[in-house]
Amino acid sequence: MNSINYNKTDNYLVFFFVLSLLFSGANVYALAYPVLKITVFLGFIGMFYRFSFNVNNVKSNVVIQLSILLLFFWWFFSILSSMVHTNNEMISLAFRYTSYCIVFIFISFLRKDVPYLFYKWYSAILYYITILSFFSYVLSVFNLTSIVELASSGNRVYLTTFFNIVMSDSMTTLGGGTFYRFQSIFEEPGTFAFLILPVIYWYKIVVYSRLKFTILIMVLVSTLSVGAMLTAIIIFLLYYSIKKPLYFIPFFIVCFVGLTFSLTLLPEFSDYLSYKFGIGKYEGQHSSFGSRVLEISYVIEILTSHVLGTGFSAANMFSVFGNKFSVGLFRLVIYSGAIGGGAIIVLNVVLSIYSARQLASKKNISVFVGMTLLTFISMGLQRSTFIDGFMFVTLFAFLLKLNYVEE
Repeated sequence: MNSINYNKTDNYLVFFFVLSLLFSGANVYALAYPVLKITVFLGFIGMFYRFSFNVNNVKSNVVIQLSILLLFFWWFFSILSSMVHTNNEMISLAFRYTSYCIVFIFISFLRKDVPYLFYKWYSAILYYITILSFFSYVLSVFNLTSIVELASSGNRVYLTTFFNIVMSDSMTTLGGGTFYRFQSIFEEPGTFAFLILPVIYWYKIVVYSRLKFTILIMVLVSTLSVGAMLTAIIIFLLYYSIKKPLYFIPFFIVCFVGLTFSLTLLPEFSDYLSYKFGIGKYEGQHSSFGSRVLEISYVIEILTSHVLGTGFSAANMFSVFGNKFSVGLFRLVIYSGAIGGGAIIVLNVVLSIYSARQLASKKNISVFVGMTLLTFISMGLQRSTFIDGFMFVTLFAFLLKLNYVEE
């Protein structure tokens, strides 16, 4: 295992870059104060100026090479389809995805030792942001601080205390109490939940800290993000079955007992899950799970009539020919049609195989890569993909380069 000592300049620069990324990507404060978005632009400039990058840095990484190639196919056919079905609304989204692909390529060409430093600071900074915002959140739950409107996006209103954001439509009732789902300072509880999953894995696998791991699990539960929690449970079940078989059954029993008690003692939670999965009294009605299953037929229907895809849809409509899409992977497929969509599906298959291999590795850092990459793939089947937004494409790009460096 290689060990690299980073100098102070490297540490300070990556610290600033991660901080700027967290306060400009998927962050409500960046929505309220757009000037914050400039900081991440400066952060990228500093990273590319400080750290050497060239094509030789990806010569030995077949997964990155395949990712660049398959993403190019997807981007090319998405742009081609957009030129056929062009309208003014498509231009901005085409520019955004082009920017995301460029960022992925540039990060791929960076020096090989940078990704470890990036994830070290990402985990540390997001952990302390979470702690501070959760403290602010608890104060607001007990009405010790006032909540005021900070910003709005469409019909959604964001409220804030001194360092915590909640959505006006995220109020829920559980255990006889009414409260907002926790989302720290980010756009949605689900988005935040998927952002902290890599931090949970980091403090469990790479830099073990029982205290931080326990706190982050409690925070994850407070988001009430069923998708993120199920993803974490499944990935830990895979981890224990492969790496620590003796712990698999105890972990499974703990999860099963915890779920049983929650469903028994908290009828609202049982009702919430029934709504999410469209079972019980919600059978046959609109549900999160049901809508995702229905979208498969929409994708087939659209690709049948538009083999080359529909081109980029409006950035915040996520609808094509009257059919609503909530699954990020499906949107990418319909943008680029059968060929480009096929490339993005093949990419997900390649990444899944690579994740399984990393998960079976003897190196902790490789196990972390496998767990986090599976999380990003799962996220794409529920909401945004790993190339939706500068935050996630940056996490994805650095993850594929994170291989053998440990402190």
